[in-house]
Amino acid sequence: MRQPLPTGEPQRFAFDAACDETGLSWNPPATEGLAFSAAMGERTAPLAWRVDFTTRSIKKFDLSSLPGGAPVEGKEGPSLVQLGFDTQGRPQALVADVYVQRTPESGEGGGRFLTFEGQRYPVADGSSNAENAPGLAFAYRMEGAAWKRIETKVSSFGSQDAPDVSELDAAKKMLDQTVSSSGALPGKPSDKALAHTLETTLIEDPTDEEAWRTLPTPGAVLHYRVARDPEDDSNFASLPLRWERDGALVSPEPLAAQQGERLMLQARGAMVLIVSLSEAGRTAQVFDSQTQKSLVRVQGVDAPTLWPQPTSPAATP
Repeated sequence: MRQPLPTGEPQRFAFDAACDETGLSWNPPATEGLAFSAAMGERTAPLAWRVDFTTRSIKKFDLSSLPGGAPVEGKEGPSLVQLGFDTQGRPQALVADVYVQRTPESGEGGGRFLTFEGQRYPVADGSSNAENAPGLAFAYRMEGAAWKRIETKVSSFGSQDAPDVSELDAAKKMLDQTVSSSGALPGKPSDKALAHTLETTLIEDPTDEEAWRTLPTPGAVLHYRVARDPEDDSNFASLPLRWERDGALVSPEPLAAQQGERLMLQARGAMVLIVSLSEAGRTAQVFDSQTQKSLVRVQGVDAPTLWPQPTSPAATP
């Protein structure tokens, strides 16, 4: 569902994949979108849909001609891990080939390389250790009706901190995908003096003045408290929340979130999205930081996120 802000009728599109496992991306003018769900579990091929917001239509986006776009019987194949748009609004795909066994070869001077289709790609020192292994990363771009490989690099794969396909230059030029993350803590740590004031004023039993974070927005600053989950030791945004404008601290009202609920926060332009997670489901609420007023409140949603501001495509390099 796409909900125009500050007002407007929502647009609804349906696709056959789990919302919380699907990444969304938009072309620069935000007239087209891609919904992408990577292969996982028993589903051995990724799924994608292309959305036209002008005609309000959605259709399956064929990935079968891409490496990793279709299952390979009897062996591990490449993995299609990201799909989105480049700055020209062209669909672009990033592929990890780490599961294809390639042993680095040694060349002159002791340097190592991987060979692919007759080309040698150097392996950087440190890309192979107990946690990570070197492998190839590819970028493909749709030109006309066909996919064209535009970049190949050796990267490091394995651990959570490994660069993976982000090592590609094409990855750095892709438009940001918009995916909600419950683990994100936007903003920065609050000023110590302000954190002390917030903790001692708003918390009945002050325990941690370093728990406060500050999220600047064009209209006002939003302060929130970070809580810790005792079960998995993870951090998450929580109440209380306070707007700060002209030195005054004001509670967001009316606020759907309740004390003790895990929150997800996102800011884009003057809009601030506050998602509360409870046993009953998720509630998404959007505030305008310029007025500190609630614009919309939607219950029973998955993966809510803020729509990007439309831009003009950049000049072709």
